[in-house]
Amino acid sequence: MHSSNDEHFDPKAQLLALTEEQAVEYAKNFVDQNCEASDAAYLSEIITAGEKSPEVTYQHAIDGSSVAQLVYGTTMLTGAHTTQSISEGLFWLLRSFNSGNIKAAIVLAGTYMQGEYVATNLKRAFKYASFAADRGSPAGQFILANLLVGGGEIAEDQDKAIALLQVAVT
Repeated sequence: MHSSNDEHFDPKAQLLALTEEQAVEYAKNFVDQNCEASDAAYLSEIITAGEKSPEVTYQHAIDGSSVAQLVYGTTMLTGAHTTQSISEGLFWLLRSFNSGNIKAAIVLAGTYMQGEYVATNLKRAFKYASFAADRGSPAGQFILANLLVGGGEIAEDQDKAIALLQVAVT
């Protein structure tokens, strides 16, 4: 593969040129180099086997993969490909969030802000959006900015909201 410093580097074209075996090996190497061990094991199993069953995700969630916890929590919350369980979905999303998963924070912030699956709770949405925004997540910054201009339970701060939006879109 060419280096990203090459002036003709086209990552999409390079990935499309790989055989299926090369693509799986590339994905596994990427996961191994860029993920926590528990997440890498989960993602490697999915990449290698194309496994999408909730049971595999559940087992990896129990083993501590914050990515598996996020996936399983979202699956249970929405009822996608399984019987919906809002309480179980929230449980796994919170476990993922407590492990520092920014995407879990974004899902929780959006869920509590929109009142989808749970009662609207802007203070909780603010907590999760703040966590994601403080870690540089554009989605977290966008949600937090929306909460800051809405008023109500959350103190309105339009200057901070504008600053967040400016950072989120750059």
